[in-house]
Amino acid sequence: MTIPLVPPPPADPNLRAAGIRETAIRLALAGIGDRGGLLMILERWLTRKARLKGLDLPGDVGRHRAANDRAEINVDRDDQHLVIQVIERDDLVPARRWTTEIAARGSGVALDVRVTVDQPVEAPYAPRRTPVFVAHAIGDANVALRDVIPLSTVPAALTAADIDYVVELIANPGRQLPVLVISVPTVVDPGDLAERLAGAAHIFTINHEAALALTDRVGRYRSVFHGGVRTYPAGFRWIDPPHTAPLWLGARLAQINEGLPATERIVRLALARTALSLATRPLLTIGEVDRQARLRQDTIGPQVREDLAHLEQQLAAAGAARDALQARLDEQQIFWKELEADNQRLLEERQDAEDLAHSARNAEYRWRAERDALVAANDAPGLVLGDDAVAPIGPDEFVAFVDARYQGRIVVSPRARRFYRDSEYEHGAQLVHVLDAIATHYYDRERGVEGAHERWNAACEALYMKHGASATEMGADDDHRLRWNDQNLVMYHVRSKGKTYDPRRMLYVGFIFDPTTQQVVLGRLPSKPTTMADHT
Repeated sequence: MTIPLVPPPPADPNLRAAGIRETAIRLALAGIGDRGGLLMILERWLTRKARLKGLDLPGDVGRHRAANDRAEINVDRDDQHLVIQVIERDDLVPARRWTTEIAARGSGVALDVRVTVDQPVEAPYAPRRTPVFVAHAIGDANVALRDVIPLSTVPAALTAADIDYVVELIANPGRQLPVLVISVPTVVDPGDLAERLAGAAHIFTINHEAALALTDRVGRYRSVFHGGVRTYPAGFRWIDPPHTAPLWLGARLAQINEGLPATERIVRLALARTALSLATRPLLTIGEVDRQARLRQDTIGPQVREDLAHLEQQLAAAGAARDALQARLDEQQIFWKELEADNQRLLEERQDAEDLAHSARNAEYRWRAERDALVAANDAPGLVLGDDAVAPIGPDEFVAFVDARYQGRIVVSPRARRFYRDSEYEHGAQLVHVLDAIATHYYDRERGVEGAHERWNAACEALYMKHGASATEMGADDDHRLRWNDQNLVMYHVRSKGKTYDPRRMLYVGFIFDPTTQQVVLGRLPSKPTTMADHT
């Protein structure tokens, strides 16, 4: 007859009020081909544990029990199954009790391991971890979960060259355990995490260069950096939303480390993820092993009903835990959606601010250009130019305006009058600024005044105008020539910079300098442009 290893309800009501916290995991020993190798691993661990607790156990088949004030060990072995139960009292918290249960059945090499802790309500929290036996077995016999890669009790350090490997591992549909990627340096201890999650997760550390490579490969919202820790659950795909792979930011870890340690929070989340990934493959629990043995022996009775009731309670508790976890995941999903919406709003506000600043800079530039042009024009000897003059609309009024303002330095040809009559140009002040520069700096340049050439270039730049000959002597068409004093002369010109050909904004002034009369002759003024070729 087997030993019912599920512990009975404790007598102390405080223990029952605190509830039982447990962690269970399924292992398969790699490299061991038969049950004998499995038994050897278990016996070696059990012997070491009994020696540390001052107990002595026989190694033959059957039911054995050894106990003292520090621990209790129960072993039940036959040709169908092996069950080990080790109950230990915590050395630091006397009221706390740790129970490790190991079950294996049949001729295979698979086994289930579960650790349970119960304690009074007022006792400090018990650190969560996988059973210590798991770490012992991994180091002793190269234990591997039924997963895509072997497990380890130490974190694996990734370099930039390993990024392709870990990206493929995370997206592997056959992976059953979560992957934790830790950006170092960080406030948590990667070695402590790897030991406490032995058999329940794959732990990797990633330095700054590797974090940059991972970010380039999968994007910043699915990567991890700056001391953070990200958990990629089983079944994760790179097309999934970022919130499905929970991220602990480095700054957040430093803040929460003052309460419940950050390492403890990460361990609990990883163990919850492991429980979800194993939910479709029920573990061979200790109670289930004992129940199946009794069913084989046709001993259905009160004990079976009691076990079934206890199992239903466990299932109900697991369902409640699953619902609570799902609610937490839903809250995190809402949080990430709100965060993404806030980020989008901030990006839009930033773009609006940049556009406003750009418009302000352009307005300031135009104001300074107009001011500098007016200041430069007023420096010309013999002329007194105002800064608020606007070119008249009618051609006759315009000719009178030019004669009065520029005192004979500029004359308007009949050809220019015809252009001006049909003009749609709206910026009369800008036209006057250009004529001011022509009447002063260009006028002085043609007469050989020292420094006038540089002043003319500076004035055109300040007015945002291009200047130069309209074409070569051989290549100029009639639009760029002026017949004056029986000569067909190629005009010099200034025109608006940019690519606009809107007649309301396009300023084009063609002119020549008559050395005989010492005057600037306007040959072309703003008009209705017909083709882009007319202004190239």
